[in-house]
Amino acid sequence: MGARYLHVLAKVLGVTHDTYLNVRLLLADSGRPSSSSSRWNEPPTRGPDASPNLRIELKEFPNVDKAFLTKRPLPQPKPSVQLFGDDTALDRRSLLVAVSIVNFYTNEILEEENLQHNHPLPIVSGQCVSFPKLTITKTSKSFNDCLFCLQFDLRYYRDFSAFSAARGGGGGDGTEEEELPYQILHSIRSKAFRTISHAETITVDPSLPIPPPTLFEIIPESTDDTGEMKLAILGQNFVNQPSTLRINFGGSWGVPQYRSSKTLLCIPPRRGPGGVEVSVSNDGVQWSNSLSFTFHCHLPEGVVEGEWARGLQLNLDDVF
Repeated sequence: MGARYLHVLAKVLGVTHDTYLNVRLLLADSGRPSSSSSRWNEPPTRGPDASPNLRIELKEFPNVDKAFLTKRPLPQPKPSVQLFGDDTALDRRSLLVAVSIVNFYTNEILEEENLQHNHPLPIVSGQCVSFPKLTITKTSKSFNDCLFCLQFDLRYYRDFSAFSAARGGGGGDGTEEEELPYQILHSIRSKAFRTISHAETITVDPSLPIPPPTLFEIIPESTDDTGEMKLAILGQNFVNQPSTLRINFGGSWGVPQYRSSKTLLCIPPRRGPGGVEVSVSNDGVQWSNSLSFTFHCHLPEGVVEGEWARGLQLNLDDVF
């Protein structure tokens, strides 16, 4: 209340000059905290509210046009963030950046086991921090073919000594980092991306034309005509499409078992002795080159092959 206003009010009410001065002193004292007030004796706050403009920005992140391999560190450029703002009012040791993996469709933060090498890292204003070993363990397919993104949180830990003990395993009370008190000052997210396993990298995008396979070798190069021996077919451009993958043995069909883009296993058909040409197709339309393969007659135990003018002579001495 202004002194001029009090002076005019005193004249209107007929208050004496001494009474006027006493009223002014009383009003002035009422605005001061008591000497016994705990807040009056507390030091100025050094909490996060003293620096409300702190923020982090994503400086580098891998190209999301290609899916990331699981159980491998994320490709170059490695994820990195930079801190902006005035952090001088804070205990800088208590500012850290943490990373978590998020289901892009549901905004659900996934379990820690889905992301490795993501321990919170200390950061100060103007500094970039990088996560060079950040590794995702699960594929998009294992989460209903979802997209993922990474969330970076700027955390302010209220008790840095407890945080250090938890990281170093010296806390002695089993305290985990995530159980320690902290405040999230700012969060950002990366662009959405897919993850695939190494096995999925050998499949072909169905929107692209399927190249014909190329055959290099069949192991072994011959078998008996019972169709009981499994063969290995080596080559390239094999595609894991069981509904259309075909192996042709001179007009008879083997049973394919896909192993990789360079290896097929096959149970050959039952057929008479003789040589055939073997070829492979991913789609039943485009066929590979052919390799020669031989079926020979399955002989009963004790029957020995011998030379004969027309090809095969059976020696039955051991049978009868």
